[in-house]
Amino acid sequence: MKQLLISITLLLLFDSISLAQQSPFGTGAIMNQVIGDLSNPQANFTSHTGLGYNANFPNPLNFMSTNTNDLYVPAAYDGTESYGLVVYIDSDNDGNIKSEWINVLENDKLIWIAPDNVGNNIDINARMGIAWASLLKMKELFNIDTNRIYMSGQSGGARMAQTLAYLYPEVITGTVPICGASYPIEVSQDYETQNPDSHYEIIYYLSQNDLNYIKTFDRRYAIMTSFDDFREGDIMNIYYNGIESDGLIGKFLEIPGGHCSSSTQHFFNAISFVEHPNVEILKDTFSSAMPQVGGPNYLVNSTVSNGSLFLDSNSNTIDTISYLKTRNGFEWNNRYGSIMEYDINWMAGNKKPINIDIWEFLSDSLYCKNNGVNNTPEKNIRLSFQEENSSVVCLLLASSEIGIVDTLYKGVFSNWDGASPVNVKWQLWDDELRIEFNKNLSTLSTISSEVRLLDDNRAIIVKWENLKNPGEYWANNSWQNGAYFMLSSNSVNNSSVKFDNFSIVGTNNNIFFQPTPPISISIQGDNLTASTGFTNYEWFLNGNQIQNGASNFISSPVEGNYVVIGTMNNLCSNTSSTYLFNSLSMDENSLENDFLVYPNPFSNEIQIEVKSNKFLGDVYKVYSMMGNLVAMGELKVKTSIDLSQLKEGLYFLEINNTRKYLIKN
Repeated sequence: MKQLLISITLLLLFDSISLAQQSPFGTGAIMNQVIGDLSNPQANFTSHTGLGYNANFPNPLNFMSTNTNDLYVPAAYDGTESYGLVVYIDSDNDGNIKSEWINVLENDKLIWIAPDNVGNNIDINARMGIAWASLLKMKELFNIDTNRIYMSGQSGGARMAQTLAYLYPEVITGTVPICGASYPIEVSQDYETQNPDSHYEIIYYLSQNDLNYIKTFDRRYAIMTSFDDFREGDIMNIYYNGIESDGLIGKFLEIPGGHCSSSTQHFFNAISFVEHPNVEILKDTFSSAMPQVGGPNYLVNSTVSNGSLFLDSNSNTIDTISYLKTRNGFEWNNRYGSIMEYDINWMAGNKKPINIDIWEFLSDSLYCKNNGVNNTPEKNIRLSFQEENSSVVCLLLASSEIGIVDTLYKGVFSNWDGASPVNVKWQLWDDELRIEFNKNLSTLSTISSEVRLLDDNRAIIVKWENLKNPGEYWANNSWQNGAYFMLSSNSVNNSSVKFDNFSIVGTNNNIFFQPTPPISISIQGDNLTASTGFTNYEWFLNGNQIQNGASNFISSPVEGNYVVIGTMNNLCSNTSSTYLFNSLSMDENSLENDFLVYPNPFSNEIQIEVKSNKFLGDVYKVYSMMGNLVAMGELKVKTSIDLSQLKEGLYFLEINNTRKYLIKN
């Protein structure tokens, strides 16, 4: 019997392996391979634009049975696990496999196919048609992860690859082209190529509606080039004036070298970007006191009004610190990193220095004490705008916990006086720091050749790994507990800094700093009362501040949504959940007398314990704040309610016309 079970187990295992989509060509580098006609020609479809297959591309049945391809299949591929796919269009007629990219293909489980006979001397429709048919055939032959299908190519082939991605955003999830790019509509030619007036022509002209359709997909475009690439200027025009300007998700990746230079790290960074989780950690357009995404910021001597944040002070005689500090932490010392973006400018008065900081989180106490005045012993990266000789100077500094501060970069803006907003975009990851502006800089000094202003005159890059840790602000054990953002300035004579359109995108939103006791709102008699123990209380009704001071209660409240922020002596604060006060709110205490409800806040489920048998069999109901019924049932002595499917936020439990507010975290 035991032998029979073993035989059956081995047979089932053999069958499962044989049914998997094993490679019909083996693994490793496979050169000049015919992959065959499409088994299902109907899989090929016309692009949303009306271009592409049937309209422009040749019939795949005319060439797939004879055209050869170069492939790379990672050694571990056996068909039981889905792998990503990279389709590569070369500038030469030999498909080619870029040897420096093979380690990434192996480690990231990516299969490579590069059709032959698709070089720059071939008709563009044939080049794209062959690549498109090869992509579809690979999906038939291999177990392909449809969320990881990428187009790549070199020089003219890169232009084809990028264009094909615009035609088929339903299938192609990202691009990693090298030394070439394309865009489907005209872009401004702000940057010149090294061969003047040799800009790329548009391959297929698409409409604005077509572009809007492409933007409905979460597609990423990692554009690779090098400092001495003669096409660099044209690629910068496509990135800045096309991808960035139109709100697509892109990244511009440069390394030393000439046309089509690349490296393992170069390709690794490009793949890391197109596979970035892109979690929105914080989004704040300052349309109200609370961000649209993320927790509340700490604000001192700052106001939110007219859709912007203002760092300002009413002091006429002394400098007063004003700042914003995020409670949402983020990670950036990994292959994916985080992206931050915002607009900033001076509004009036003296141009006091504006400091934009990323601080390493080390402890609650340091987090609270760091108010932008005292440089506490933490790792820090600072971008500072200052006025020197009637010009705006940009400084990039890094400091360590032992007090060393290095000036990594100093430059002066050539077309920004600080009065109008400048857009600033940070791209931070373990290999590089990159800061982009929509204004131009000229370099005054750098700490080393590993810090430079790119040829676009609007992006500063710092190559961490090659910087050899000056000041010891970067090491493998640094930034392990997350980082937080802080904006600060000194205000005098009613000077003001305007800050707007703030966002942080990272890999997860699990880092949230709350080094203060929780604060909540309850009813005490005729008052709304907040938890004690805070020095100052800011009360908000429907998003508008109504009271500020040492009082922890509101007398004779009117109906509406209440929030209170309590601040400690150490400048840390905490914010209550929204409390809806209406005619039913006064009955909440009676529910507490008859039932025990816990935990609150909750993660997945709540428990209700009935204190009196007279309530057994009654109906409980859970509502969203919009009044939608999300759960209901019959009460038992102890009732468990599964609410794991709900999003984070505020809900209320109703029993016998009494309510209790629930917080899902």
